[in-house]
Order: sequence, then structure tokens, then C-alpha cells
Amino acid sequence: MKILEFVAVGVLALLSLTGFLLVGCESGSECEDTVTGNETLNQENVQLQQELESLRSEYEVLSSESEFASRELGELKVTYKSLLEEPLGSDLKNPTWQELKQFLELDETDCQEYITDKFDCEGFTISLRDSAWRRGFRSAYVAIGFGEGNTGHALNAFQTEDKGLVYIDNTEHDAVGYVEVGKIYGTIALDGVKEEFIDTTSEPDEFWESLAYTRYGGNVFDYGYYGTFTQRREFYEQSIDAYNTEVDEYNRAAVAFNQDNNTYSFSQMETWEGKLDSWAKNLEQLSEDLGASKLEPMGIVTSIEVYWN
Repeated sequence: MKILEFVAVGVLALLSLTGFLLVGCESGSECEDTVTGNETLNQENVQLQQELESLRSEYEVLSSESEFASRELGELKVTYKSLLEEPLGSDLKNPTWQELKQFLELDETDCQEYITDKFDCEGFTISLRDSAWRRGFRSAYVAIGFGEGNTGHALNAFQTEDKGLVYIDNTEHDAVGYVEVGKIYGTIALDGVKEEFIDTTSEPDEFWESLAYTRYGGNVFDYGYYGTFTQRREFYEQSIDAYNTEVDEYNRAAVAFNQDNNTYSFSQMETWEGKLDSWAKNLEQLSEDLGASKLEPMGIVTSIEVYWN
């Protein structure tokens, strides 16, 4: 901007000098002085024109360099953003899902004690990241927010070769995280994430029949799988409630039967008992199918930041 201002001053000087060149004279000596002055002014005018041209050339060079620098800065910003969001090229490798699962099962980061403000979710995340680095696996530190005024959460991410992006939350448990902006952040215990699982499309209060299995049609690490898992978990809890209600009814009937108040025959009681036994076994298998632990959802995700090592 200073160059442009200086150029403007040069133009004004030229206009002023042109005004002097038009001044007349009354006597010979005055004319001689005027001619001499005019020659001097003309020389200065030429110099100023040369300086003006030089400044214009310099301005064009600086303007060109400025445009180039702006483009280069824009490219650097794009590159910087991609470096934050994408894995860096390095000697670290992307594991397969089975390699990642085996690593997590052997790693003991999740066994450490949670200490508020000292070793919380950030501590678990950094420890797992470092452990993965020693194993030779590329990973990311992920920070998710739950809106203004709410405490965020930290977890890890791995770009697996066969299953794509997988979020891992190992704060006191090895679990798969399901993260999507605008939706509840949820987790599923590591052993509960599977492509084939017990079918729960029947009625919760009729869960004594032979078990059937079904396969998930998509990627089990996509958010949609968390919705399917949640429905299965709700079915399990509803079926437990229905089973307990049925057990209470059976026990009352058994007491009445033993007191010879035979509302039901021996054969009916025996069939009923067999149904409850099958139901209990099915619930036990479904519990194992859902995984060792249930982690409560933390809130609706408003932001996701991913930093790869």
C-alpha cells in the first residue's frame, strides 16, 4: 500500500510541474531564467517519469508476487487440513480388523485406573496411541464435543485395511465407538461387535423357541450398526422382564399345585417348566452374544477432531 501512495504523489508532482512550464516571461533576462528553470524542471520531470515507470514496474512485480504468495498460502492451508484429517505416510501400518482386535485384547491400557483430572479419557487415549505406535500401527487421537458447556471425550481411531475407519474407546473397557455429528455417541463392547448374531425379531415374551441367527447387511463399524445393536439390547431387557413375570406366575401355580389346588395338570406344569428352562438358556446366550458389558451413551456429538500420528 505504501508503494501505491508514493506513485500517487509522483503523479501530483508531474501535474504541478506542468503548470510551471506554462508560465510566461516579460523581459529577456527573465526569459533566460525561465528557460533555464524550465530545462531544470524538464530534467526533473524526466527523472520523475523514470521513477514513476520504475515504481510501476516494481508494483507489478510485487503484485505478482503477492498473488503467488496468496495462492501458495491457500494451498498450504488445504495441505495442513488434510494432514490433520488423514493418516500420515510413515513406517506405521494400517492393521486389519483381526490384527487390531488381537492387539486390543492383549494390550492392558484399559486395565489402568481411571483418576479424575489425572488419568481420564485423555490419558487412556494417549496411552493406547503410544502402545499402538510401539506395535507398529497407525492410529489417531480423536476429540469429540457434546456442545457448549458439556465436557468432551477422547478416544482413538484406526484406519483398518479391510473394514475402514474404526473408533476405539478403551477408557476402562475395550469397546468400539460409534461417532456421528448430530447423533448420540455410543459404544459396544469389543466382543459384542459381530457380523452374525442371534435374531431378535420375535416377540420378547416368546423367546423360548430354538435360536436363529442372522447377518448384518452393512459395515458393523458404521453408525447404523449401533442402532441395530441398541434394538437387540432393548429386546434382551424386555425379554428378561417378561421372563421374570412368567417365573412369578409359574411359582404361584407350583405352590397351588403342591397344595392340591390343581389349576394346571402335572403335564402342563412340566411343559411350562421346560419352556422357562429354554427361555433362560436363550437369554444367557443372547447376553453373551451382546458382549461382556454395556456402556451408557454419553450425549449428542456436536464436533469431531481427528489427529493422526
